[in-house]
Amino acid sequence: MKTVLGPAIAILCSVMMLQGCGFVAGAAVGGTAGYMMKDKGYEVRSPITDDNAEGYHLRSPVAKENQRP
Repeated sequence: MKTVLGPAIAILCSVMMLQGCGFVAGAAVGGTAGYMMKDKGYEVRSPITDDNAEGYHLRSPVAKENQRP
């Protein structure tokens, strides 16, 4: 039983570490895309606006800096 338990734990730990690496790679790609968009003049904003007269409205979460809602 000990001969099976050791490799099984090693495989389980390896799989868990690979999932973490995938998460880090995805976060890095998202961060890089954000910086590239900022260089081209885009900004990230809240997709929900609060217009006091008419209530809440949805809008695009990404817009050019000089563009108004």
